[in-house]
Amino acid sequence: MFHQWSVGDLCRAKYSEDGCSYDAEIISVDHAAGSCVVRYLNYGNVEEQELSSLLKMKRKTAKNLQAKLEQSDIEVISLSCV
Repeated sequence: MFHQWSVGDLCRAKYSEDGCSYDAEIISVDHAAGSCVVRYLNYGNVEEQELSSLLKMKRKTAKNLQAKLEQSDIEVISLSCV
């Protein structure tokens, strides 16, 4: 089943610079073009992505991140790609 992504949804997106997947929030969607703009959590940078390439987060992870976003508790951290 196809997931209908919306602004504000949390997802995993592959960053073009290193090919690793990171937690991200969708900040704009263009369904006609099949693309969106995501903001990488913990980093703050933004990038255009194809909607079909986004991955759903586990429900518990998304819930925890949403709570931190609401509290503005997301910190910039450095993580290696595994």
